[in-house]
Amino acid sequence: MTVNPLKWLKIRIQAKHLVSSGFFNPDWYLSRNPDVKKARVNPLEHYLKFGASEGRDPHPGFLSQWYSETYADSIKPGSNPLIHYILKGQGCGFKPHPALDSIENWETLREESVPGLKVNPALRPQLKVGFAVTDDVPETAAGDYFSAKELGAALHEAFGWEIRLLAKTNSQKSWFDVSGLDCLIVMLDDYDLQRIYGTSQNLITIAWVRNWFDRWVDRPWFGDYHIHLSTSQIARDFLKSAAGANAAILRLATNSKQFNRSIKRSSIYASDYCFTGSYWGSQREIEKLEPGQMDLEFGLYGSGWENHKRFKLHWRGAVQYNEINRVYASSKLVIDDANHATKKWGSVNSRVFDALATGTLVLTNGETGAYETFGDLLPTYHSAEDMKLKIKHFMNHTFERDLLIDKLHDIVHSQHTYDVRAQQLLNIIKKFIATQKENVET
Repeated sequence: MTVNPLKWLKIRIQAKHLVSSGFFNPDWYLSRNPDVKKARVNPLEHYLKFGASEGRDPHPGFLSQWYSETYADSIKPGSNPLIHYILKGQGCGFKPHPALDSIENWETLREESVPGLKVNPALRPQLKVGFAVTDDVPETAAGDYFSAKELGAALHEAFGWEIRLLAKTNSQKSWFDVSGLDCLIVMLDDYDLQRIYGTSQNLITIAWVRNWFDRWVDRPWFGDYHIHLSTSQIARDFLKSAAGANAAILRLATNSKQFNRSIKRSSIYASDYCFTGSYWGSQREIEKLEPGQMDLEFGLYGSGWENHKRFKLHWRGAVQYNEINRVYASSKLVIDDANHATKKWGSVNSRVFDALATGTLVLTNGETGAYETFGDLLPTYHSAEDMKLKIKHFMNHTFERDLLIDKLHDIVHSQHTYDVRAQQLLNIIKKFIATQKENVET
């Protein structure tokens, strides 16, 4: 491979600037990027070649994405934000971080981050709760947004708590600004808890681990959370053995006001069986199915399928979240294709709870989660052929299908709604606070 000499020279010059400034912290960079550490590559070289363009932070006192977006008028697209700060921004009085006037003062952040609850914590009548999420717009494809939105709405309705979404993509406000919050619930493993600022002394931090469990425990700040939540027993056991975290179980759920049997069926969404989920190039179990070989109507919804060689023939477009209930209500069977980030961990995704809540049976490949959550009631498949046989079976055995869905529907509405989860979370927080008080008093 021929190396572009100009590009090589540019990297050499930038490396000298970073080394002489002291503003690149290689040990800190590796601790925040376990994939780089695992690859055993030079952290400075990685940052200059890839990290800067990927938005990775080079120093605890420098927020790359925030800096690039705040001073976008001064930075050329594709430029390294830290190099810009060293050569120009610092002299112009640009901030490296929304809470810092100078990068040298970064240790003041550490003094106020991850509070240790030094006084007796109290559960005020109306808490202010923040959810750290990917995005904060309904058009997003990020599942963490919808989980946070639904749980937040249930907490607000049940207890009057004030809910705020802290979005990674919101350029108007820093992802790590937790000013005014009593409780922070983090939905993403890459949210660096040690970078938060504006904290109150009694801020309670919660990690809600819904997927990518192995990535969560690799993060150096994972042990700093006051409360850890898991979505399954098998994942809870893993968090305990891998990181010593005594996690409580808080599964995903459904919004019973949006997903229920009163949803009207629609001829637009009518199908014998359907699947809702996006295709990003990674192989999914459902791709092994041959819908054209069955005399049944298949409805496929989600992004990316329009480019799939076979499945584009069945693709009906992407559906907004507020329309998915009609998709489920208009189908006789919903296929759940749990991906590798959740399947082996027994984490049941929202698709299952939502479809069952509308009164439509689900067939899932998430056998571990199905058994843990529903016993032997929820039908499962373990191969494409098994999926095909069971789709045909439930199409031909209406009475059995209706009997199963009646039982599963009742279980979901009594045990797996976000109203139930709100009360469960309140009890978890109360238990934590009681334990803290006991520790202080003794």
